[in-house]
Amino acid sequence: MIIDESLLKCNPALMPNHPSIPNPIATVMGMVYTFQQAGVVLQEHTHTDENMHVTIVISGSVSITEDGVSTTRSAGDIVDLGTEPHSFTSLEPAVIINVTKHRVVVTDAVKQDLTGKVAELDSIIAMASTMKTSLSGFIEA
Repeated sequence: MIIDESLLKCNPALMPNHPSIPNPIATVMGMVYTFQQAGVVLQEHTHTDENMHVTIVISGSVSITEDGVSTTRSAGDIVDLGTEPHSFTSLEPAVIINVTKHRVVVTDAVKQDLTGKVAELDSIIAMASTMKTSLSGFIEA
């Protein structure tokens, strides 16, 4: 059965990637997929070590075929997918979230940036310590 691709909705804007969540190296990346009826297929695809994902079934149920083997997953299930070819077929209306597991590559530029941030923090700590000593002098007087 061929299903109209408009029945598979993808919304990356729904991912929890808010600036208030502290994470200096990476952010949460992924996609929210809404399968609007049974039989909708997210075509077979593969990932590299740098962009593998974990799938969380939010509602409904899907069949996940990985390396030729199909399993049924329902709301609440979490599946850690690797680099093997895989696809999804909805067994009913369903929503899944694919959270990408980005591998962080610490380059020389990243090391230099982090070293600069550490030096900046050391400077702030030294200044705060000096201010604390000065203010303590007023309290003791």
